[in-house]
Amino acid sequence: MKTIFTLAVALVVAACAVQGYEPIVDRGHPEFNQARYSRDLAQCRQYADQVSPAEGAFAGGLLGALVGAGIGAATGGAMGDAGKGALIGTAAGGSTGIIAGAGAGIADQVSVIRNCLRGRGHAVLR
Repeated sequence: MKTIFTLAVALVVAACAVQGYEPIVDRGHPEFNQARYSRDLAQCRQYADQVSPAEGAFAGGLLGALVGAGIGAATGGAMGDAGKGALIGTAAGGSTGIIAGAGAGIADQVSVIRNCLRGRGHAVLR
């Protein structure tokens, strides 16, 4: 249940993150034009929407759950209850993997926006 909640929170944050992302551009650049920049940013955000943080969250959660289960089973086995250790490890690893995977997906989206704007001639600083 905790893992499902973590996934839901990660997906909501991921959905909002890129639409609110505003890169830092050199507005003092001699060729800067606000109308062109606004139009290009909107189009670049549409490209970024093609990268799905949800896929990264799902893959990260799955990998984290598998690794966590293995580590938890080994630790639990040493303490006398491998099953309980595996369950705890699965929950902890899955939650961590979901957050990391969603974060990687968001970083990919930000990268798409920056590269898109640079490709259109904007001086993107960050």
